[in-house]
Amino acid sequence: MGRKPISEFDVRLREEIARNLLKVTKGKTQSQISDLTGIPASTLSGYFTKRSTITEENAQKIADAFHIDKSDIDPRFKPNFKFFDDQLTDKHFELVKESEIKYDLKSMLDGAVSFDGKKLSDKDKAAILGYIEGRMNKD
Repeated sequence: MGRKPISEFDVRLREEIARNLLKVTKGKTQSQISDLTGIPASTLSGYFTKRSTITEENAQKIADAFHIDKSDIDPRFKPNFKFFDDQLTDKHFELVKESEIKYDLKSMLDGAVSFDGKKLSDKDKAAILGYIEGRMNKD
């Protein structure tokens, strides 16, 4: 059984992370980066070739080794990173609207967690649901 396809967001994220890693590591080999960070070279290879998305822990290890902030590697850690405004397009909301018969957004949000793995608060769920419903009903 093959891997499931990744989202457009993940494709773009992996591309940006790979570009940032090349810039940040300044020509060091993956083996040298592995020695500096303790991250296996095979894992690093996945990040550089866009086959996998970097973990927060590994972004921090690389950032520490190169004396930078992890947001210089992964844009999700930038304080001004706006997932909804910058990454989702009207196409995404059209797809959600088309499939709303199949999916109940409220029940989907019940299992949602934040980036750090904690359950979303009721306030966060309401804000996300309101945003999605607002975009879906946009004329």
